[in-house]
Formats: sequence, structure tokens, C-alpha cells
Amino acid sequence: MNGLAFIIQNELYPLENLDKDILCSEKVYNNDKVCASSFVSVQGYSNSNISDMVRIQFDWRDRPEVITEEDFLFIPETKTLFFRSGNQWAVFNLTNKMTVQHEHAFCHPWLERIGHFVLIEDELDAYLMTLDGQKINSVPIDPPWQRQDFPDRIEYMSPVYGKQTLLFPLM
Repeated sequence: MNGLAFIIQNELYPLENLDKDILCSEKVYNNDKVCASSFVSVQGYSNSNISDMVRIQFDWRDRPEVITEEDFLFIPETKTLFFRSGNQWAVFNLTNKMTVQHEHAFCHPWLERIGHFVLIEDELDAYLMTLDGQKINSVPIDPPWQRQDFPDRIEYMSPVYGKQTLLFPLM
């Protein structure tokens, strides 16, 4: 699988009885009622060979969200899909059609591939992940923070937490 094609359906009501491979329910506390859903069909491709489709349903509990392709980061080497929305992030293994990680976020996290790692930055936390979605380490940050990248680490300077460092493991 070298790339992905997305078909995204955002609805203002809960979707029920759909044939899905993965269900991702929004990480919201004190609200069990689904108010809306999004349904994403992810089709992998490599040259002209079509591979399996993975169907992911996102149930929204706080308020309906509109997700787009920009909310996903695909890692072709591991066939892993990182996802972000307003108050959560998740990692999906597309081969096994399963959720690897699913976490609450404070404010629309940023997903970025940096070499052999994925960086997830929220307003209050930064996570360094493997390409298959395993958490290596994390640090607290609090705005306004500044980030500086180095070959072996990422440093954050925050008025609340001071200097925080995410170290890249030796490869």
C-alpha cells in the first residue's frame, strides 16, 4: 500500500447498522449519547493493485465534526493511519483493522512525521510515537510554548513547565 484514497461521509445524525471495521467513539467525558457520526472508507493502492478497504465509523458525542483528509497521516511502511479531531487523536492499524491508540486531546492536535517517528502536538502535551503508533514518550507543554528541533531531540520551552525534551531513541 503506497497511498490511500478516502471517501468521507459526515452526517449531523448518528449512523447505525453500518458495516464497519473500526469504531472510534469520541473521547468525551460525561456524555454517552452519540449526536452525529462520520464514516470513512479508506482504500489503499499500490500502482494498479487495489488492496483491502477499511471502513471506520467516528461517533461524535460532544458536537458534530467535519473531518477531511487533512485529519489523517498515513505511514506506508507500517500501514498505520494517524487521526486527529477537535478533542482526540487515534492510531489505526489498517492491516489488522484495529485501533492501536485512542487518546483525549485538549485542542485539535497536530500530526507530523519526523524521520522514523511521528510527533503529536496538542496545546498541552507533545507525544513522540513510533511509525506503528506506539508511544515512546511524552512531555507536558503549556502555551505559549516554543519548539526547537535537533537531530536527536525536540525541545519545548513553556512558561509553566520550563524546558521539556522529547528524545529520539537510537536507531
